[in-house]
Amino acid sequence: MAEQGFDLWLEFEVWEPKEDDDPEDDCFNMSIKLADGREYALNVWTFKFLARAVQECRESGEHLRGAYLEVPDLFVQRLDRALIEKVVADLIADPGLKDEWLVRQQQVSLRLVVLKTQEIDKLRIFYECLGMILAAERHGQGPLHYAGQLDNVVLEVYPLPSGHPANATTRLGFSVPKLEDVFRSLQAVGAPIIEAPRDTAWGRRAVVRDPDGRAVELYHATGG
Repeated sequence: MAEQGFDLWLEFEVWEPKEDDDPEDDCFNMSIKLADGREYALNVWTFKFLARAVQECRESGEHLRGAYLEVPDLFVQRLDRALIEKVVADLIADPGLKDEWLVRQQQVSLRLVVLKTQEIDKLRIFYECLGMILAAERHGQGPLHYAGQLDNVVLEVYPLPSGHPANATTRLGFSVPKLEDVFRSLQAVGAPIIEAPRDTAWGRRAVVRDPDGRAVELYHATGG
């Protein structure tokens, strides 16, 4: 445990650095672990990245041409461990880390799922039909990709290099609040149907394929 009473995991410290990376124009995920065992997970943008995100939305037409954005948990000036340690220490002192950032303690938890595809826009549309929001991101000079948050899990959709086939053997499962509505939305975008919604031993379920051919199970969320 660090002298200041917390440990930091910073996503940008595990990236492969590129010559043109700008530490003042990027976004990343971070984890804060306190001495008492509590752990917090945050999505962080730099101020400059916010301006770029707005401009890219204006150019692409997304989010009503930049009229709004789904904000991250925190903004900082730059990707710099020394600065972020000071920021976290200041947050802990006043007003304190937010409860919504708290990671519910489990021995093992899934944090990241990355899907790689030749059909990045089709895949984004497919998974947005489930009800999630996939926002465009780019880390430094890396490829444009999409990312969204599902509780404590980050789902990312990355482009594959030309000539590399997507892995269609992965099977995914999602709980959705309105299964019938989601199923109709997927039908409208042409998703291949494996199994229409029906009652099973595991609850009401449908199974479809995403644009890469992955089987995706959809379950009606209890109370949805």
